[in-house]
Amino acid sequence: MEDIDLIYYNNYGTSFYLKRCTVTELNKIQLVFNKVAFLITKEELFHLKNIIKSSISVLEQVNNFKDKQSSIEIILEINHKEIHVNLSEINAFDELINGTLFFINFEKVMNNLLSV
Repeated sequence: MEDIDLIYYNNYGTSFYLKRCTVTELNKIQLVFNKVAFLITKEELFHLKNIIKSSISVLEQVNNFKDKQSSIEIILEINHKEIHVNLSEINAFDELINGTLFFINFEKVMNNLLSV
């Protein structure tokens, strides 16, 4: 835990910054969900949030997805990652992304307030 700055976590995943990293990883977020790791920027995280939000919306409209244990395949455009999730997992993924974005923005606001 000494090599990371934890941003947020839940039962399905975690997000953090690496303290020691290459220049290309400097402003990227490590997002680990369900044994799949993403190295993404804040902008890509917003894009991923929109993908997950629209996926949840579609799934809630589909009658045969009422079974929360039914699995679907989501192919994410970011890093060409492929994950299989059920409805409770996709909701947890959404919560992980929202929590990550909240704490990144919260930290930015606090740093701005403290630097005044």
